[in-house]
Amino acid sequence: MKTPKNGSRSLIPALAVGALLLLSAEACGDSDGDPATHPESVADGGDADADEADGASPKSDADIARIDSGDTSPKACNTLTIAGAPVGVQRAVTDPAPTPTGGAIEDGTYFLTEYVIFGRPKAIGPAPFLRSKLVVQGGVWEAVTADPTDATSAKTESIAASTTGTTLTLTRTCDAQPAQSYSYSFLGKELRYYNGKAEIAALIFTKQ
Repeated sequence: MKTPKNGSRSLIPALAVGALLLLSAEACGDSDGDPATHPESVADGGDADADEADGASPKSDADIARIDSGDTSPKACNTLTIAGAPVGVQRAVTDPAPTPTGGAIEDGTYFLTEYVIFGRPKAIGPAPFLRSKLVVQGGVWEAVTADPTDATSAKTESIAASTTGTTLTLTRTCDAQPAQSYSYSFLGKELRYYNGKAEIAALIFTKQ
């Protein structure tokens, strides 16, 4: 089972909203398909390797200056707290990923409910994943994500979001990271966005 990556990465929500917070199928399993808890960013769609893959620095100049000054606390990107957010679960399923349908994403407060890896040889889970809260107001998203058992690990994100067809584009504005694009669906009260890798995974947020 792979070790979770922490350091400078935002949690989840990978949310992110992952989340939305915090998608990294490779980082969430080992050779026998067991999911592993993996803090990720909402804006990275849960892909903890996104910064490494696109060559972006995980820290902005402002973050580096803040850390050099001795302040190692997480940068506050908004005033959200993790209070009230349930523990989202992770699981692997044998079913193929649904075809993304897009849709108008409603304003409101969302909780991360599931992280699902599709097309695995065997079903695994559910198991605890992360706690994440996402607030959507048009193209402005704010998120807070924490370890399922440690509220003091909470990290916040501010995100610019836009949609075209079935493509959701998220840009972390607090630390000025490059945009990331994902396929997505909004059905009923459920927002799903997919990593688009060979082994597809989805972060699922449910509107409250």
